[in-house]
Amino acid sequence: MVVELYRALRQAGVDEQTAEAAARAVWQPEQPATKSDLADLRTEIAHLRTATQTDIASLRADTKADIASLRTEMEAFRGDLARLESRLTWRMFAMTTLFVATVSALRIFG
Repeated sequence: MVVELYRALRQAGVDEQTAEAAARAVWQPEQPATKSDLADLRTEIAHLRTATQTDIASLRADTKADIASLRTEMEAFRGDLARLESRLTWRMFAMTTLFVATVSALRIFG
């Protein structure tokens, strides 16, 4: 009976905590569980186990996809960084050459 109440509340859109609290409020501990209650409980546990395994598999797949995406982004970033390093090297070379030429000109003409 308690399991049926819980399921009915969940199917009606009641959040898990509220449905569980309502089912616990109805449950009377002095009343022993019937074989039907135990069978329902086993079924519910099996369902939850399957759902949990499915969720874990989904999270695992999502995590692998996210890692692959991050690797791709990191490779693109490394390429961008290498291009920027090359540009900076050439700029430093040009600035150094201009500086040496300026100092040389000042010594010759100055």
